[in-house]
Amino acid sequence: MRRVVTFKHYRMRTWYEYFFAADGLPPGYSTAPRLTEADFVNWGTLRLIAEQADPETRRPRGSITFEPAIAVPLMRQALGDSLLNELRRRPNPRPITAKEKALVIAALSGQCSAESRLIANPVIGYEGTPPELHIGQDIISDGFWVSSLLKTLMSDGVVRRAPDGRHLVLKDTLTVEERHRVEWLQAGLLNFICGELLNAHDYTFERELHDRWYFRAS
Repeated sequence: MRRVVTFKHYRMRTWYEYFFAADGLPPGYSTAPRLTEADFVNWGTLRLIAEQADPETRRPRGSITFEPAIAVPLMRQALGDSLLNELRRRPNPRPITAKEKALVIAALSGQCSAESRLIANPVIGYEGTPPELHIGQDIISDGFWVSSLLKTLMSDGVVRRAPDGRHLVLKDTLTVEERHRVEWLQAGLLNFICGELLNAHDYTFERELHDRWYFRAS
């Protein structure tokens, strides 16, 4: 697990971020993402995903922060219907168990993998004028690192428009470097797919300052 502290402030429509990394930081996207429990910020969202799996407890789309068309089948595959039903009925404040958390972390780590081809999910689109990243009904603006990374990968030919002009596909063969960048892209997509459950940080930087301090503006 990376031991990183972030200091940030917002001024004139720009975020300025300073990182202190106890063990230093590698160049951006040069290694594969590794999700740990530290990346999961609100396990209560898992209960909401479980509720969304049942029509009787389903909430209106505008009242949830995750994308149910991807999150619900993903958690159904990871946990199974019986556990999803048990989570839905589980009284608060009974916590999510360590075993359940491990199943979720493993499932989302698998979705980060380039082999999952998450970017090609039909719920994810790239359209509009100018074109923007869409996850379901939500537009992911250029201010988020996942959108910037997507544009770089499209410029490099790693991610391409599907024949329908609305969706995205990966090229067939990836180098190790391309694979790592795709896996970070898919980790960033999962931040929005899972809503408040996950907040995977990319920790890319523009400048290495001194003594394990780093800077970026976005």
